[in-house]
Amino acid sequence: MRSYTSHPRIAGTEQPLLEGEPSPLPFGRADFFVIALLLLFGIRQFFLYEHTNDFVHEDVGYYENARSLVEHHTYGFNHTSERVQPPGLPLIIGVLCLTTGCSHAAVLRNMPVFLTLGLIVAYVLLRQERGRLVAASSCLLVASAPEIFVLVTRWIFPAFPYLLTSMLALWVTTKLEHADTRRARFWLSLLLSVLLAASVLIQSSGMALLIGLVAWMAVAFFADPGIARSRLKTFLPVLILPLIVLAFWMPRGGNSKEWPLSGYPGSYLTQLRLKSGNYPELGQASFLDIPRRVSENARSHASFLSEVLSPIWIDTSWSSLGISGVILLTFAGLCYSISQRGGRPHDWYFLAYESIYLLWPWTTEGRFFLPAFPLAAFYFFSGLPASWRLLRSCARAVSVVALPLSLLFGFYSFDRAARVPPGHGLQLKVSFCFWVLTGLGALWTIWRGSPPFWRRLSAVSWSRFQYIRLAGKSLPLPQMGGSLFLAILILLTIPHLIKFGRQNLHPNLKGNTLAADMEAASWIRSHTEASAIIMARHVPISFHYSQRRVVWFPPISNPQVLMEGIRRNGVQFVIVVNRVYSYYLPPDEECFNPVLQVYPGSLRLVAQGSRFRIYQVVPPLGGVLPSRVTLPKS
Repeated sequence: MRSYTSHPRIAGTEQPLLEGEPSPLPFGRADFFVIALLLLFGIRQFFLYEHTNDFVHEDVGYYENARSLVEHHTYGFNHTSERVQPPGLPLIIGVLCLTTGCSHAAVLRNMPVFLTLGLIVAYVLLRQERGRLVAASSCLLVASAPEIFVLVTRWIFPAFPYLLTSMLALWVTTKLEHADTRRARFWLSLLLSVLLAASVLIQSSGMALLIGLVAWMAVAFFADPGIARSRLKTFLPVLILPLIVLAFWMPRGGNSKEWPLSGYPGSYLTQLRLKSGNYPELGQASFLDIPRRVSENARSHASFLSEVLSPIWIDTSWSSLGISGVILLTFAGLCYSISQRGGRPHDWYFLAYESIYLLWPWTTEGRFFLPAFPLAAFYFFSGLPASWRLLRSCARAVSVVALPLSLLFGFYSFDRAARVPPGHGLQLKVSFCFWVLTGLGALWTIWRGSPPFWRRLSAVSWSRFQYIRLAGKSLPLPQMGGSLFLAILILLTIPHLIKFGRQNLHPNLKGNTLAADMEAASWIRSHTEASAIIMARHVPISFHYSQRRVVWFPPISNPQVLMEGIRRNGVQFVIVVNRVYSYYLPPDEECFNPVLQVYPGSLRLVAQGSRFRIYQVVPPLGGVLPSRVTLPKS
């Protein structure tokens, strides 16, 4: 029989629950205040969206798929049936088009709604696990982060509705686990099954929810077979519908291939085999590439989390406390939660979700990690007391692990700090000092046990510092200090939020990385026939602005392969952009300039802008120009 530790509730606050089953925590004024703050941030995002007349990012592909569903009842655009990206978000946009309107503003303004509702559900879920302060910190810092503001006010991503459905699914799971009537179990099971299926349809990584539930049920067999059998009986039927949806969608494979190139637009499994999704010519990944990929993605995820948790710039090297410290504390919080009761469903879901994106071969983007932000912040804050408990209980074992890590990170931070110009690298120097002190403390502990000051610190009875007297009331000091620190962090983000809000009200598209693509595609639309076929690197934005069939301009450096593909696909115009940043490698010009050198008479320059060139494909000798082009008057 397992014993559980109870924690007193005082003055409407609570001690963080670090042991035992989460106990019911009634809603109070503090909860409504947190939800009101989340709504306030959501309202600000709702009105301060990017005020452009049309789509200006690559997310226009979701809109085009939705328009195809509404107008033609087919899933896909550009004469291509979509088989890779699940249809959940286009279905949502299609419903919005039929109800609230199909304009860019009408669609974009729903993203803050999904984000805000998702964070509210996340708060309700997490407050039962570690109390109000940890849950509020995890959600409010995400809601107030400038990086999140930019994403949710400028982009249409599946991550926003997926955050809502995934958090709802985890919350309903906890309710279903403790449902005590057959009627409640039936309706909660039905709701959970629909939420899981919706999550998988919105974002393919929603399979992490299914993996997490299965792992949670399986681990229970090691702790309590009786509980495990009860969970199987309750949750196994719930998985039937989402598994059917997953089995229906995943085997569809990739989109039709126009080029002899691995990865995109193939299935996700074929993309995972690549060394780099952005640079497919590098070929297939080897076993040695996997640890390097996981390390780089983990560093990127920690960097995103640090940016959300802190308004200051964070050095992104492994030796930085903002990277290694965040990873270690988050990992400690997750491990501690799993060690208690075999973990909760959200623990195993987070582990499965992170595993998927740690193996992701593409450049890591904040939108991939966004649905896990509240949980990652939750484990980070939970890792603080968990690490303290671990140090108090087994300091020598911790020191054995800490010593080599401190030596490695200390050497790396010293090496990088020595390379920066004088007056720079403050974070690296601070990190170096921290790792040196950590290494010395670990060495002393391994050799002679805990240092005297540490033993005195551990022996202090901290209970007398838990409360302070203020206006005749006993108030919890940790909660007050934590709330004050949280308020300071949020206040520090306000200047950044104001700046980005003003930019959204008066957007300057000159800094848009796809501005040249939009300009070139608009030229194509006004100067060519509707039957023209063009080749462009970014298909969705080029199709949207040209309304012509677009053949993907692949990152292939072999001129013969490119020219053969141009002829085979009937390409009549080629858009070549001189990019400041190229998502695919090699860039447009590095791929196309060799074609001009090898086939100088096969392409004719018909238009040129500051950052783009448009070439018309000249037919073989004796052929006929496949499409009319109207040249602008000089």
